[in-house]
Amino acid sequence: MMPEDVEQQSNLLKCKACGALIELGADFCPRCGERQADALPVAAGVGRKTKYCPNCGRLIDEAAEICPACGVRVSAAQQVAVRLGEHNKITAGLFALLLGGIGIHKFYLGQVGQGILCILFCWTGIPAIIALVDGIVFLSMSDADFDARFNAPVG
Repeated sequence: MMPEDVEQQSNLLKCKACGALIELGADFCPRCGERQADALPVAAGVGRKTKYCPNCGRLIDEAAEICPACGVRVSAAQQVAVRLGEHNKITAGLFALLLGGIGIHKFYLGQVGQGILCILFCWTGIPAIIALVDGIVFLSMSDADFDARFNAPVG
């Protein structure tokens, strides 16, 4: 990038809503009409990582603790994205309550050996009783406890 380009970009801002380039000092984005009271300079946004606000869905700086658009505190716990292979406690609980007699919830949670045992002994009714208890436990435990037990940490 040439020095003239950097100097020219320092007079531009990025729209916080649509990302369009706007003039320094512009109150509104010409493309989407969004108010630009807290738009970031283009040079400051180069190479910076962003994330979405869990409250309003706006794209914000990754280091932001408070969303400039809606004012809601953005904690690290709220920024956990749905990961491939992540297990949901509601889904596991419903599988246990509705199809637990044949061990579907065990297969969903990656406990294949226990799922096979449920299929082998489904005729006894014991897996259905265990699944009923599992379903109630899954639905009553907190999200943090469920994640700690059944979802691998990201890192």
